[in-house]
Amino acid sequence: MHEYLIAPLDLAEHLLSTPPVVLDVRWRLGDPDGREHYRQGHIPGAV
Repeated sequence: MHEYLIAPLDLAEHLLSTPPVVLDVRWRLGDPDGREHYRQGHIPGAV
């Protein structure tokens, strides 16, 4: 199983044209550092 549904380079290429709506929904239930991990790894412009 892959860690993502689209390869990062493919996503970057799609973002150059009419951008899709990108949902960054990674999370870990009970992670006390979850907000910091979110800030460090959130995809820019994603919902």
